[in-house]
Amino acid sequence: MKIFSRIIAAALAVCMVLPFTACSGDTTWVYDYDGEKISAGLYIAFTMSAYTQVSSQEEYDSEKDFFDQTIEEKTTEQWIIDKAQEMADEYVATNRKFDELGLTLTEEEQAEIDNSVESVWSYYGTMYEDNGVAKTTYAKLVETQQKRQKIFMKYYGEGGLEEVPVDQLETHFKENFASVNIFSITLNSGDDLTDEQKEQNEEREAKAQEYVDLINSGEKTFNEVRDMATHLLADTEHDDEDADDVIEDDDETKTYVHIDSTSPSEKLVQSIFNDVKVDGEAKLLKEDNTYYIVKRYDVMEDEKNFEEMRETILGDVKSDDFVKEVESWTSQLTRVTNDAAVKRYSPRNINLG
Repeated sequence: MKIFSRIIAAALAVCMVLPFTACSGDTTWVYDYDGEKISAGLYIAFTMSAYTQVSSQEEYDSEKDFFDQTIEEKTTEQWIIDKAQEMADEYVATNRKFDELGLTLTEEEQAEIDNSVESVWSYYGTMYEDNGVAKTTYAKLVETQQKRQKIFMKYYGEGGLEEVPVDQLETHFKENFASVNIFSITLNSGDDLTDEQKEQNEEREAKAQEYVDLINSGEKTFNEVRDMATHLLADTEHDDEDADDVIEDDDETKTYVHIDSTSPSEKLVQSIFNDVKVDGEAKLLKEDNTYYIVKRYDVMEDEKNFEEMRETILGDVKSDDFVKEVESWTSQLTRVTNDAAVKRYSPRNINLG
């Protein structure tokens, strides 16, 4: 009896020394923020998200065992646990700030949330459920992301607490985004090309330059040429009558490339910004075994382009500041950790198969 009493006393002493650690056998919750608990389901969802981020970390080596690695000087398992905790902190802080600012979600925004949840659940619902995450739990995460975006706009959008002037956004848009039409022609590659493959490459190289000339002469629109290239790569004949099948105008297929993008490659993106003039001639760019036909346009040629991209531009300008703002909210939280739950819902139990 005395031995049992000493054990209980020791356990109570640990709880007194570690006030931010929960001493409980209840694992239905993982973190407690002044009475607001993060459920096991929410925590598992955070853990799953953190799990998927490991492979994108610079130190990750796909040749090694997933959990036998070091990410930011931590074991993979600890990195995931810490990242899940960060997500839990941000989840609580975001919802509290949303309420503090007196914000609400519109019916349209709620409909977007519902549609997003339904879309993801139709593909990944079984995986989430098998790991212990209910659909209603996942919906809370999507809703909180919507709230985060609304808070962001409350700070930096039109009429916001720290509104970013429109001229600053326009300048950033011009300097950091390129409006382009682009398509590629890939050559056969390898050390042992057949004569037929070599002949195909010669034809494609000649056609790539021909396509650029057709665009610059005004004889063909960009999308008419794109359609011709599609037939070439499919080894089918192209007839002028096929032009009727080109539905989209050049304006409708423009895409934006960010100056820091690495897709399709960092080198190609830099070539677009440095070598292709705004409203100038189409250019033929080559990288490795691929030719790219590119035409660049003025991003501000139509005011609606700027308006459609405004939130994206704003995010590009203020995202770092907003991250620091969120960190200031989370630093003020008081969090109690249920160690038993953290141990039970180990990243090693996650199954994304």
